[in-house]
Amino acid sequence: MAELKERLSRVASVINSKAIHFVDIPVHGNVGDILIMSGTLKFLSDYNIRRVQTSAYFNYSPAWAEVDVPIVFQGGGNLGDLYDGPQEIRERIISRCLTNRIVILPQTIHFSSPEKYEACCALFSKHPDLHIFVRDTKSANLARRMTPNVYLSPDMAHQLWPMKTEKRPQFDQLAFKRTDDERSNSARVDESHSIDWPALIGWHGTAVRIYAKIGKLSLLRKSKFAANIHSEIWCRYAKYLESLSASHFSRYKKVETDRLHGHILSSLLGIENVVGDNSYGKNGGYICCWTRSSNCVTLAEHTEHGKD
Repeated sequence: MAELKERLSRVASVINSKAIHFVDIPVHGNVGDILIMSGTLKFLSDYNIRRVQTSAYFNYSPAWAEVDVPIVFQGGGNLGDLYDGPQEIRERIISRCLTNRIVILPQTIHFSSPEKYEACCALFSKHPDLHIFVRDTKSANLARRMTPNVYLSPDMAHQLWPMKTEKRPQFDQLAFKRTDDERSNSARVDESHSIDWPALIGWHGTAVRIYAKIGKLSLLRKSKFAANIHSEIWCRYAKYLESLSASHFSRYKKVETDRLHGHILSSLLGIENVVGDNSYGKNGGYICCWTRSSNCVTLAEHTEHGKD
């Protein structure tokens, strides 16, 4: 974990600025994305990089771009055609902000549609100063048609190392399994004996959805100041959800999961974890690049990359 955290230092040299616009923060209940954001915020603080503007994908305008201030996008697994909102704001900014350095933090890239991939490559490749960090070799190959500036990197959540919690193991094993569209077709989920992010954060999910709706109000889509205030409040609340999740995981001696950040959170906490894949091989690709040598990580037998 310490080595992976050290590898993230390259991000600072590529940003090459003491001030940025940070776009596409995750205002939703997926704590995996919150862990990425939390790691990024810590990274920016550790490297003394100031956030001039912080916005979700739904309340940022390309008109807010400032001369010589890079626009930095949140990392994760939404570069592609699975999630329309984040991809649309990336494409809008990249097509309009041609004089700004654009940095996309570590992503897993996936396109179901070859036509949409070709269109994305055509648009991205026109930007003269676009830099894409990717979390696996498959994504790197896809990104090289978008820009020559492609960097293989671990996930930003590794900046949270060392992660500690006051909770101690009380139970043997946590089954932490996806219940969304990225669930593998081969994965069988007994929802009565497993948990996913929505169930883990419970009633907080309703509060998150309400807060996201507030962020989509006209005022917060037109005012830089209002969007910043909305984002800063969210970042503090998200830190609580991160702590809540870490405390829950720490109650178990072992975690079985098909969520990438179920694996990463377990690893940051030093918990043994057995990892299956999602619908398009994201987990196996990541583990083969970064965490396979860890003595607390095991690839499940049905994970395709585990057979390589």
